[in-house]
Amino acid sequence: MNDTRPVDIVGIGLMGEVFSRRLIDAGFSVIGYDLDPARRARLDEIGGKSVAGIADLAQPARCILISVFSTDQVEDVVEKPTPTEAEQRLLVPGLRAGHYLCLFGMHVVTPGIMEILDRMVSQVGERGKVNFAAALAELAARERCLALEVQGWRYDVGVKYGLLTAQMALALTGKDRDEVLAKLLELLALREMQNAKQ
Repeated sequence: MNDTRPVDIVGIGLMGEVFSRRLIDAGFSVIGYDLDPARRARLDEIGGKSVAGIADLAQPARCILISVFSTDQVEDVVEKPTPTEAEQRLLVPGLRAGHYLCLFGMHVVTPGIMEILDRMVSQVGERGKVNFAAALAELAARERCLALEVQGWRYDVGVKYGLLTAQMALALTGKDRDEVLAKLLELLALREMQNAKQ
């Protein structure tokens, strides 16, 4: 790798830790911040480097990953709105009826977001809530905010077997599809053999 800049990550919870672990395993340097000191300690344990404040993240970084998925961390998000609620609250000028802009928890932002978040965290303290949507709005007022419309499948990892379904779907569309199918068949055969013995 020619680019030795670290990957900054904000939010070292369930998904943030997985992202960090995979990046570290792939040879990337990861620097992360989380409000929870235990999560920061966990990042240090798996080979990353935690920092005490958002402003302490690497500048410049290769990229900044924002992984704050919980509604305790992000406010003003409408989760799984009903069609009526979407029609009332999510109208976007220029989009035809029945179409809405959605964020699925992942943002690629410029380092300017760190200054905004650091100020917000300082104002509310460790126990307070930071309104991430407000930080994005402030950043968008300073800089251009772009979106990418993606055509594809969406999987709800918040439902029973949702994460498993998403992983299976990814595995079955990847280059290792045949190996994945063989492993699945092997697993099913072993289970059937064990059930037959009982």
